[in-house]
Amino acid sequence: MALRVAVFDPFLFTKQFGAGQIKFRTHLISDFGTTTDKDEDAALVVPVHENIICNLANIEIFDSGDAEEEDCLGWITIMEKCDGNLREKLKNGNATLDERKNIATCIKSGLDYLEEVGIYHRDKKLANFLLIGDVAKICDFGLVEEESGRKSFRKLGYTRRGSKYRNLEALCKF
Repeated sequence: MALRVAVFDPFLFTKQFGAGQIKFRTHLISDFGTTTDKDEDAALVVPVHENIICNLANIEIFDSGDAEEEDCLGWITIMEKCDGNLREKLKNGNATLDERKNIATCIKSGLDYLEEVGIYHRDKKLANFLLIGDVAKICDFGLVEEESGRKSFRKLGYTRRGSKYRNLEALCKF
């Protein structure tokens, strides 16, 4: 397993921060089904595909006064452990043509699946394509467009929402 921590609000690193000011929500992969379509009517589904990193658990951090739990301050995600990333593999120069073709096929398959379920990954850099053996997996869902509106995608760490997370339109202004 691997662990990823993301904090949206610098308040969590200030002297004014106290443990009583936050609350946590923990979500496990076993709580959700697999999504197959962006239009399906299922509330508790998440992306599950051989070329998408598997988030095993996600802990959302909220301000204790956020009754609706809509403005996430940060999250801790536990995901499957990978051997490395595509950037490292290509930098080492030891990828054969067949390996490169297989990796490209894996990435395309994963991106196609994400689009089918309504997630548009907007951070396609080599370091965000992880490798487990000869299987490439897409990770880092911090910069995505999501059109289904499913809270379950957010709960398990595949999409974000709230004032600490900017939507794509806001990011394009910079």
